[in-house]
Amino acid sequence: MARKGVVIVGNRGVGKTSLINRLLNDSFSYSYEPTSNTTIYSYKDIDIYDIPGVENLENLKELYSNVSYVIVMFDITDKFSFDSVRYCINDIRRISLKVKIILLLSKDDIKKERIKTKKVSNLIECLACSISSYIRVSSKEDINCLEVFNQIV
Repeated sequence: MARKGVVIVGNRGVGKTSLINRLLNDSFSYSYEPTSNTTIYSYKDIDIYDIPGVENLENLKELYSNVSYVIVMFDITDKFSFDSVRYCINDIRRISLKVKIILLLSKDDIKKERIKTKKVSNLIECLACSISSYIRVSSKEDINCLEVFNQIV
């Protein structure tokens, strides 16, 4: 069986590395240290690319064209990361129409200060033709973390 490549993108602090740590180590850390270099992890037959923040589009062209999936994450409590999703997905689609996009709504355990449900629903509806699926996750509470990668395997 061929290995699948997955790149995880999103603004700084949305939980990309926390998701990977939950998947691989079944752990969560409260300390935050920004990812400074692209790191590749292996899970089953998947190569997972953890990249720093939202990289320059030009830097990602080759990576997007060599992976099967892109996971786009946003923090359900952060308006800036929410507002960045549409642009990020449009950039991905300009590079590749073949790659499957999974939208992750991270930090689903936080109930206060969330983006309004109606806004999130509208975004998902607008992106329906561009994304394969969307999943609400919490790395802290281990909500749906494994399910994300089970869709890929």
